[in-house]
Amino acid sequence: MNFIQIPKSFKRASQILPSFFALLFTLTVSFSDARAQGLGNSPYSTFGIGDTYTQGYASSAGMADVGVSTSNGFSVNGINPALLVRNRVTFFEVGLVGVSRTLNQTNYEKLRSFGANINNLVFAFPASSKWTLTIGLRPLSTVEYKSTLYRKVPNSIYEGKYSYNGSGGLNRVVFGNGFQVGKSLNLGVEASYVFGNIRRSSETQLLIGDSQDHLVARNDRTSVGSLAFKWGAAYRLVLKKDQYLNFGAVADFKTNLNAKQTSTFEITNLSGLLVANPDTIRDKAGSLTLPAHYRVGMSYEKWLKLVVSLEYDYQAWSQFRNIDLLNQSMTNTSGWHFGVDYIPRITSTKYFQLVSYRFGVNYRNTPYLFNGQNPKDLSASIGFTLPIGKSFGNSMNLGITGGRRGMIDNGAVEETYVRFNVGFSLSDRWFVKPKLD
Repeated sequence: MNFIQIPKSFKRASQILPSFFALLFTLTVSFSDARAQGLGNSPYSTFGIGDTYTQGYASSAGMADVGVSTSNGFSVNGINPALLVRNRVTFFEVGLVGVSRTLNQTNYEKLRSFGANINNLVFAFPASSKWTLTIGLRPLSTVEYKSTLYRKVPNSIYEGKYSYNGSGGLNRVVFGNGFQVGKSLNLGVEASYVFGNIRRSSETQLLIGDSQDHLVARNDRTSVGSLAFKWGAAYRLVLKKDQYLNFGAVADFKTNLNAKQTSTFEITNLSGLLVANPDTIRDKAGSLTLPAHYRVGMSYEKWLKLVVSLEYDYQAWSQFRNIDLLNQSMTNTSGWHFGVDYIPRITSTKYFQLVSYRFGVNYRNTPYLFNGQNPKDLSASIGFTLPIGKSFGNSMNLGITGGRRGMIDNGAVEETYVRFNVGFSLSDRWFVKPKLD
């Protein structure tokens, strides 16, 4: 007698999926109400929506964030949704990121800071032989800056203290789909719900030196909640057995996000107590324009041995508009990514011959203008994938990136940074219905 037995994988799914969605919901609520989720004090996060996160996960961080044209199927591709279909087993990935920064500016002491955050929480599984789904939570940008200036007040004998602070950022709940179309072509689409809030404040204090010194502050809070989409395509050309030439492209078109800004004006004493009730001077609804972002790349791949990849991306930050339709003097940006991934011998019984070794270089111009000059960002990366668990079916991904952006000239800030990415990838075969005779 032939019959179909309900596999244990479905039982695991029914037990784990509710917990995953509960965790995702909890983190989403926590992120939306977080006062700060930054990666250390950075004056560059003053502009636009703040410092944007890299698109890839820990596995691509070690090779300059490449991944638009190739994916090995042992980790989830966070750059090109078309390559999700390479994943033929169920994956759960969690990633963390930390950044150590050193800021240097003419006539000022060096300032050091460190910050860390969740980089991704993603669940991916094949829905069919030619379709893979993913859902997850990822940060999009971070705002964290703090600066203080002292200047003499015009027409006065007193000095003024001016403080500027920012915190918060934007996050995304992502739902991705990757499809195999024909033998060599993959297509993908990723829908994101972008949410979060950005807080900026400016405080002024007249330094008279008596108990009547008061702080006059303006606080702006911008809240965002809207949908955005990413489109992707990938093509694999067979050169010979186990050797391929890969091509890939992704596009995030210009998107208007629903936004609301609330501004308050308040006066406090030096102890932080209100002198008078805060006044709401603005409560405005509108939109925040995210610029279009395009990325293309190609790679040579020797299956489970070597990947050499080159990519180019372009983002039209001149299209950015805040809720007041202002561009904030931002300019278009572009960059090159070069990365190498090497596995000594995938069939070896020696552990370190199973490890993936990665290297990458990234060069780009930033979207900021300082006195007509555009600061550059140059970085180098190394990374590893360490097999762990039973039969080495799971992995830990490490990526370390060191770089420098900005310049000391013309009053700008030079920022030296070291970024650490750590990711854990757990895999299993789910949704397979065995037939027993």
